[in-house]
Amino acid sequence: MAKSLCWCDLTAQTLEAISARPVDHHGDSSLAKALDLKHYKTDARERILLDLYVMTLAACKERKLTPEKTSTFFSVVKANHFKAIEDLKPPTNTGLTVEKSFEYFQQLMVMHSAHRPPYSVGIFTVAETKDLTEWMLATYYRHYKLYQYAFCKRVTLDVATDEPGHIVEMFSVRFPDGVQPLTEALTEEEHNAKLEEERLAAEEAAKQAEEEAAAAAEAARLAAIEKEFAESIPAEVGEKVDTVLEKRLAVMKEELEAQFQAQEATLLEKIAALEAKAGA
Repeated sequence: MAKSLCWCDLTAQTLEAISARPVDHHGDSSLAKALDLKHYKTDARERILLDLYVMTLAACKERKLTPEKTSTFFSVVKANHFKAIEDLKPPTNTGLTVEKSFEYFQQLMVMHSAHRPPYSVGIFTVAETKDLTEWMLATYYRHYKLYQYAFCKRVTLDVATDEPGHIVEMFSVRFPDGVQPLTEALTEEEHNAKLEEERLAAEEAAKQAEEEAAAAAEAARLAAIEKEFAESIPAEVGEKVDTVLEKRLAVMKEELEAQFQAQEATLLEKIAALEAKAGA
């Protein structure tokens, strides 16, 4: 069964009292008293809430809504806001996304825009629902992230610093393996340069290993081909080839020796001629 938000936060008497006395953010406020915002003068969150409530009532007054509709829309805005910030707690501080929050707001408006007991009550007309939704989009949801930031619970961490030398004197500081003291640590530029040097060295090593692997594979391939070729030649053919090669090598050796002797004789003749010429 749907629960109507009409008169939940502001009764007809409260609305009448608020209308009779203007709201003053810097002084006494009948709206702040009605909603128990006792510290709105010093508490930033209560001031933000009061601004949101005043803005909502001003929008209702501008549209000349009845007290019943004003009370209902005021409670819709309030319920929607507290639903949006209810999960803003450390350590996640997530809260509702703007899409989920707007979906919840639409559900509340539909619940008060069609008279279908017990599921909904017809307080707003279709035109009023559309107008108030556009107003919410232009005001509250336009600054949705700011509202979430303002109501996010914060954790304050107090940090005290001291001179490193004084700390060493007070405590026996031992750093884990691989961890350097800040006084010996690299700067960001040095660290980046070292990483770049290591990257280039790793690339060079990988390239060299790849070349060596390719060379070894090629050598293995050639050895396999040579072995396969040698095994494919019959034994007697191999013997004949060896015999022919031996004879050919012998002939070539004789030819080379004859060439060397002829060259040596020519050279000796030239030397003798030169000596004779020098003696004359």
